[in-house]
Amino acid sequence: MQEKEFEHIFKYHYIDIYNFIYHYIMNGDYSEDLAQDVFICFFEKRIK
Repeated sequence: MQEKEFEHIFKYHYIDIYNFIYHYIMNGDYSEDLAQDVFICFFEKRIK
């Protein structure tokens, strides 16, 4: 996966993932951290 592809996926899905997490934990800072963790994990496990 190219960097541009990952960037597109991040920009397209970040707010939905953030909102999903926020719905459960009701904390903006933690929601941001967890949403970023989702993408870090995805990036590390992506198909090369």
